[in-house]
Amino acid sequence: AVALVAGGFGCCITTRSATSLRLPGVTYRPLRSRHLSDIELSCLYRSDDPSPVLGAFLDVVRAFAQVRAAAPG
Repeated sequence: AVALVAGGFGCCITTRSATSLRLPGVTYRPLRSRHLSDIELSCLYRSDDPSPVLGAFLDVVRAFAQVRAAAPG
């Protein structure tokens, strides 16, 4: 999946261990949730991808991250 992202084919959710795959243009972002306490996820995508769908997805991910960061506990 990481290679597909590097090749320009969208985004994917992967494990933390996959972040060791350093491919040009791929950006990893952690996703955190108290409901996913047993699973650590990252969001990765090509940093130069102009897709409006990707932009909308990243807006949702960032909003979730802000809400999560502001949540007590």
